[in-house]
Formats: sequence, C-alpha cells, structure tokens
Amino acid sequence: MSDKKPKRKQGNLDSFFSKKSKMEFKSINHNYCEISNTAALSEAIEPISSALDSSSTSNISPQKDLSKPINSKYDIGLYVNYVGSLPNEEKVSILNNLNNQLKEDILQNRNMLKPIIQTIRLCGRQQFGLRGHQDSGRISMKEPIKNDGNFRCLLRHRAQHGDNTLKKYLETCSSNAMYTSPLIQNEIINIFGELIQSDIIKKISKSNYFSVLADETTDIAQIEQFSICIRYFEEELVVLREDFLTFVPVHDVTGLGLATVLLNTLKELGLDLDKLRGQGYDGAATMSGNFRGVQAIVKKSYPKALYTHCVSHSLNLCLSDAAKTQAIRNSFSIISDCCTFFHSSAKRTTILKNKIIEILPNAQSFKLKSLCETRWVLRHEAVMLFKEFLEPIVAALEQIDCDSSNRTTSLLNTICNFKFLVSVCVSSKLLSYTYHLSEYLQTKNIDLVNALDRVNQEV
Repeated sequence: MSDKKPKRKQGNLDSFFSKKSKMEFKSINHNYCEISNTAALSEAIEPISSALDSSSTSNISPQKDLSKPINSKYDIGLYVNYVGSLPNEEKVSILNNLNNQLKEDILQNRNMLKPIIQTIRLCGRQQFGLRGHQDSGRISMKEPIKNDGNFRCLLRHRAQHGDNTLKKYLETCSSNAMYTSPLIQNEIINIFGELIQSDIIKKISKSNYFSVLADETTDIAQIEQFSICIRYFEEELVVLREDFLTFVPVHDVTGLGLATVLLNTLKELGLDLDKLRGQGYDGAATMSGNFRGVQAIVKKSYPKALYTHCVSHSLNLCLSDAAKTQAIRNSFSIISDCCTFFHSSAKRTTILKNKIIEILPNAQSFKLKSLCETRWVLRHEAVMLFKEFLEPIVAALEQIDCDSSNRTTSLLNTICNFKFLVSVCVSSKLLSYTYHLSEYLQTKNIDLVNALDRVNQEV
C-alpha cells in the first residue's frame, strides 16, 4: 500500500483560500478579529459554505487526525473536506458553531481593550505622561526595576487589585496582541482626538455662524505650528463657546501660505465656510495686512468674515507703548535685576525669606516673581509683590552688603532712590487696572458689547 497522500483538488483550495478567507481565519486564530456586525459575519462564513458545498470526501487524508486543533491553512482545507462528507444538518451546526465562536472572540477582544482604553483616557484627563524608561514588552505583575511609565503602572495596579480578567490577559496573551505598545497608545490617543474633534465639528455645524481664531508659533522641535480655534454659539446650552480644533504644521509663513492652510483645513474638517462671519488674529503684518495679510485674503473669498484685532493683544501693545517713559522702563529693569540677584543664590534667597517672615509674618508668599518678558499685563503680580516686599528687600540687601561686592551696594542705592519708588507705585497702580481687564477680555463667553462696557468702566 502506497504511503503517498492523495492530492487535494486545487479548485476547492483556491475557492476556499481566497485573500479574504485567509484574512478572516488569520484574525480568528490570533484572537484579534475586528468584525463587528451580522452582515460581516455572514460574509466571513460565505467562503466556508461554498467550500463545503464543493468539497468531496475523496480528498480526505486518512493520516490526518482531525480531532487536533487547526494550525494551518492546509489543516483547514482537510477539515472542510471532512465536513463536506457530513449530512446537511451537521454542516449547518458546524457553521453556527464557527459563527458563535467568532462572536465570542470579538466580544472577548473588545473586553480586553476596555481597561487599556480607560487607562489611556484617565492619563489624558489627568495630564499624566504615559511613557517611562522601559515601556515595551509584556507587563509583569512584579514591580519593575526601572520606571516603565504611568500607563503600564496603572494597568499593573488594576490587575493586582481585583481585575482578574485583565491579569489573565496580560499574563497569557500573545506577544503580538497585547495592545500596550507605544504605537497602540498613540493610535488610541489619535482616535480620542478625532472623536473629540468630530463632536466639536457637529456642534459648530448646528450653529448658524462662527468665527475663526488663529495664531502661529514655533514649537520645541523648531516646527511652525498653526493653531486654529473656533468661536460659535451653542444653541442647545444657549452659551457662547470657544473651542480648539487642531494644530497644523506650516512651512510657508507668508500671508498667502497661512491663509491657504487655514481655509483648506477648515474645508477638510467639514465646516461650511459660507457661515464664516469673523476672523481674530494678532497685529502682525502677515496676519492683519490690508493687502497681503491672512485677513485680507480670507475676506476676499468670504466678504462677510470681518477681521478683529485681538483686544487682549491690543491692550498689551498699549501698555508697551505707555511704558516707553524712561523712568518706568528703568524701574522694570531694576526689578528684573533684583529678582535675578536673589534667585541666582540659595543663600540670598534664604536671607530674603527670613527677612520677609520677620517683617511681614502674615505674607502669603516668600519669594519674588520674575517679570514676564512678552506679556505686560502679567507683570502686575511681580510688581505688586516687589512693592509689598520693598522693606524686607532693603533689609536683606543691607545684610548681604556687609560681606558682598559692589553690586549689592548699587542695587541698594537704586532701590532707595525716590524716582524709582515713584515709578514702582505708578506702575503697580496702572497694572492693577489692566490685569483684571485683560483677564476679562480673554474669557471665552464674552461678547463685544460687554467688552466695550468693561473697557469704558476701567477708563
């Protein structure tokens, strides 16, 4: 008797091992099937049904033990040929079992993904970094030697404290189906972003009109990023909203280049630009230019989109111009030098802190704040603190002057100068008005009427 196995019919194998059937069985065997509805399930079973109907018993290998698990496509082919010899009732029963197993695999895989997705969402809401020094490989139930990041730590904590399903999955799942790699984390984060963005777009689409707010800046990787926000009225909650939409990398920072990126991005997001009624940018020539600025190019295509210079930015420019008085500018420079003098030495900082506790025991803060270089309205708190701590600062400088260089003496003489003291008082009084006004002008639900009323009250 010959040991040579009978040849299988190529026609049957071709019809069964089509590209689609390979993909479906591969997803079943590796437990990450993504079929999610009845129509897709029927479609996945269809190649098997056609193979069963066209198979013959003559192709069964007598040397194959069909009771063992199916591990390859050739084993599946033998199994189909074997099932082809069964009565129709048993064929239907087998197809139902495959269908039920497929549903069970889908449900199991989704349940395994839930704690992973919930953990990433928790990290996002609490603004936790996900990564650590070692964030690849299987998650062990033992505490790692190196920090493996908040994401893996939270999953481990969850598995160790009651989630036995997750614990079993982390310990027994295939190494290529753990869904905890940085690549999967980024993919889930991007999906979260797309869902949030889609929800915002739906709300904007329901509104009759909207305005666009945009600005460009350079990130830490030296890439120009164009940030886009939308201001609209949400009718369901009867509230004026201002939501961030997206960051867009730009390479052409001319007015035409930025305007093209802005309009194309809004169109790609599915917004109806005929509803565009306003534009809000800073006062840079690229953005606000009357001929080649972004606002002019956008207004040429959509005439109803009126441009408004950012009022908070306008206030900042007014303060900058108002502080061109030599005495005021000198006072800011002296305050900055004094803050740097104390912050650059732990010993000096300790001396100042002790003097503040001694002279002002009820003080809420014990440290000077540096002046903001760009936003003048934020200098208010630094100037007010300096004015409040003026006596402790002089006492600290006098103590340091006993064993220090000429710099301490120069600072002490400058701070005690009458002209400087008057400038500090005037600056603190001016900034006390503009600080709260600037905060109010940057609120999300403010409108033009209330903004003008508040400005008139301050003036």
